[in-house]
Amino acid sequence: MSLDYNFTKIKDRDLSDAGRACLAGLVWATMFLGMDKITDQNKEEFYIRLRIHERMFGPLRRKEEKEVFSTYEEVCRNVGLSTNARTCTNLQFNTRVMKRLREECARAVPI
Repeated sequence: MSLDYNFTKIKDRDLSDAGRACLAGLVWATMFLGMDKITDQNKEEFYIRLRIHERMFGPLRRKEEKEVFSTYEEVCRNVGLSTNARTCTNLQFNTRVMKRLREECARAVPI
């Protein structure tokens, strides 16, 4: 299934290169965060999940060979973004993240 997205409800969308790179990252993030949209009601939870993911697995973006972590302000500026990503509960998200972290750690064990 394709990832479909809608930007039309984002107020004053940032059309700069940096703004477009940020938005592209947030679109993809909706899939692994288990949240299909950013709203005024869920922007805090979206950012918390995004921060957890980036701290554990690295940032969504790089600029001039430097890691660029997403900010709460960037999430807030993109309220209105929606996608057709599957949603999940906090428990499902936490379980999935811990499973992935455990798998990555297990790969580091010498055989």
